[in-house]
Amino acid sequence: MDFAVSKPEHVMDPSRLSLAEVYAEGLISLLDDEEVDQVDQELLMLERMLEQIEDFEAMICYSLISSRERRTLVERIFHGRCDDSVYALLQVLARHNRLPMLRMVCRRFHKLHERRHGRVDVEVTTAVELTRPEQERLAESLGRSLQIRPILNLAVDKSLLGGMVVRVGDRLFDASLATQLRRVRRKLAGRIAQQV
Repeated sequence: MDFAVSKPEHVMDPSRLSLAEVYAEGLISLLDDEEVDQVDQELLMLERMLEQIEDFEAMICYSLISSRERRTLVERIFHGRCDDSVYALLQVLARHNRLPMLRMVCRRFHKLHERRHGRVDVEVTTAVELTRPEQERLAESLGRSLQIRPILNLAVDKSLLGGMVVRVGDRLFDASLATQLRRVRRKLAGRIAQQV
């Protein structure tokens, strides 16, 4: 079974995040499956460029240049070098002075792409770091039991003592040793209180 481990998304302004979601949903709704795969790859490469090329993001998002100059800059950099849908998205973002949201749009599009292919983010917190074989077994087990293709987002919290906490969407599965010990302590406290 194939699975991926993704980096956690940074905390963002909810209003900008929902607007980024609108742009990503609008773009994905215009594409067939093959086009979605192509655009997703290009947006992932674009996001890497924003992270790796020094001052690239600042240059295309520079707030003191006009909307028209920003569109011209986008045209010079990207016209003929990327998918037409990606280029159209960049032009729309430039026209509405929303290029600073580009990274968020890329991430939201990728999440929608993953969901379209049945891949679901699963947050897994363990007391110790999981080895690669343990990650693979966990992904396979979660995939079988939940009928999904999990993308594991791993975290370590030593206070769990052992076991793990798994969150899939709004569902939480807590099999940590710390939680089990708290339950045992509550039961014992309840029994003692009944006897007094």
